[in-house]
Parts: sequence; C-alpha cells; structure tokens
Amino acid sequence: MTVPYTQTSTAATDNHDVPVARATAETAVVALVVNVVVAATGVAVLDIADGYDPLTLTSVTVTTVLAVTASGVLLAVLRRRTRRPQTVFRVLVTVGALASLGGPLSLLGSDQYPQATGQVVAWTAALHLTTAAAVLAILATRAGGRR
Repeated sequence: MTVPYTQTSTAATDNHDVPVARATAETAVVALVVNVVVAATGVAVLDIADGYDPLTLTSVTVTTVLAVTASGVLLAVLRRRTRRPQTVFRVLVTVGALASLGGPLSLLGSDQYPQATGQVVAWTAALHLTTAAAVLAILATRAGGRR
C-alpha cells in the first residue's frame, strides 16, 4: 500500500509566508498600539506640558504608519530586486532605526521644545526603536520569502 504524498512545507505550517501588504498592515496596527501606549505613558510619567509635538497622538500615528508603510514598500522592492531580500531588509531597517534617533537627539537644547530634557528625548527615541522592533519582528518575519 502506498502512502499519498503530503506536502510538509514549513511556510504553509508556520504561517510565515503572507503577502507583504498584509504583513505591513499587521505591523502597522501593532506598532501603532504600542507607540500610542508608550507616548501616553511618557506624557503622564514625565509630566510633559502640552505643545511637545513629537508625543502627540497625531504625530505618533502619522509617523508610525508612514515608517511602517515605507518599510513594507522597501521589502516589496527588495523581494523583486535582490537575491537575499530579508537579509538586506533587516540591515537597512537597523541602520534606518539608528539614523532616525538623530531626530529626537536634535531636540536636546532646542529653543522650539524647551521641555525636551534628556528623559523626554529618550522616551521619544523609544518610539523609533519600538517601531523598528515591530518591523523586524513582524514584517520581516511574516512576509517570508527568500532569506
């Protein structure tokens, strides 16, 4: 008696091969929820006065969604243009996250944001790092593809 052939593809069983657009949307939702909580907690804990734009709901929402969407577009392009898109993507996201810390760091001593103390800037930088972590943990993993 012969046993019928059954496919045992890991991509089919471990749920890591979803379209880039879907993985991008999933990442955006998670990153946005985490960033809103982090920003709200920072405003409450550090007693940040109104007017510190980097931690407003609008700013956090727009920048998080734009960063994740840009990451999804980058991954889609890399999947079509490179032999090892996941590796290149992970490196670029890491470098981009580190470079993005220049934004919050530039607020130190700013006349525009006098409330930008070291603690406030560190909290703002945490938003950049949580977004990058979500992109690396969810988008890079869920979108599958060649490593």
